[in-house]
Amino acid sequence: GGPGEHLEFTVTSHDFGTLPTRIAAGSTLQMRNGSADDFHRLLVFRLADADTRSAEELAALPFEPDETAESGNGLPAGLDGTLVATMSAPPGTPGRQSTGEVGLVMEEPGRFAILDTLPVDAEIVAAIEAENTGDYSALQEGPFHYQQGEVAIIEVVAGETASGPRADDSHEERPHTEALFYGDFADEVLLFAGATAEEFCTDDQPTHTARVVAHPDGSETVEVDADDQPFHLYASPLGGPGLIDATCEAMFDDDPDTVPLAPYATGEGRLRIRIEQAPDGSAHVVNTAVGSAASTAGTTWQVRGWADLDVVDGMPLGDPAEFQGLAIQRTGGGVTRSTD
Repeated sequence: GGPGEHLEFTVTSHDFGTLPTRIAAGSTLQMRNGSADDFHRLLVFRLADADTRSAEELAALPFEPDETAESGNGLPAGLDGTLVATMSAPPGTPGRQSTGEVGLVMEEPGRFAILDTLPVDAEIVAAIEAENTGDYSALQEGPFHYQQGEVAIIEVVAGETASGPRADDSHEERPHTEALFYGDFADEVLLFAGATAEEFCTDDQPTHTARVVAHPDGSETVEVDADDQPFHLYASPLGGPGLIDATCEAMFDDDPDTVPLAPYATGEGRLRIRIEQAPDGSAHVVNTAVGSAASTAGTTWQVRGWADLDVVDGMPLGDPAEFQGLAIQRTGGGVTRSTD
């Protein structure tokens, strides 16, 4: 591919399919709505040059309603950029800009955020009516699609090709065993997604089916998308999250036979994992966990964990406070923490 390349991607519930992360200036993005029962409205923002945040960090931003916003119902709070275009589509149809054009030509180099700010529970009729009238006042109750994975960052580069699949790649499916672990330093909360703390710390983690793309240079891309996974929220025994070995040691008092504190909330959600494995064994890892959890007292939370890190010799590089995060928003019940 190259300048002038036509790049199609399918939007489904909380997923952008084959949308590449890097494209050549002059390429055309063509969205198609693959959902059966969701209207999708994508906003394309040219991010400020100083904004280096990942898609996971943007997804964790709270929603800021604004009925007068050019973008529609509002935006993630603190999003710093310029609205370039919108692309909208009812189920099973190609996306169109507000001008009626099918496809969006990405001419200007830079980093762009593509996100859907419509509520997850928005009715198709209500979304179409808002699109036609410009009145989005009835579409400001979350959670919102971007908070559940429908957000991506693409880089537009002059004179380069897209980073999508190549003809000489090989594809296969293979088992991949992994659960995910996140922490919130401010509230001292831990999320174990896909397994309990006991299962995670004793390597009794679930096995998923991974899509694996092997590249001619010896590198490979591993992707996992697993729904209906168990979520468990714990109070951190360390006063704040640390690396998993230290966390497991603290939770079990250095004794694997010791049952740790019970989770204060449980639920389920979706795990997404992407691993770019280099020929030398190092890797770049991006993962997210999006779902909900409830305590026995009836308090409910919307939960999102994310991580973006490099791994060398099997160990993550850097400070967990910088390469991972956890956002928890109370959605019901009478207390803010079930440890109260």
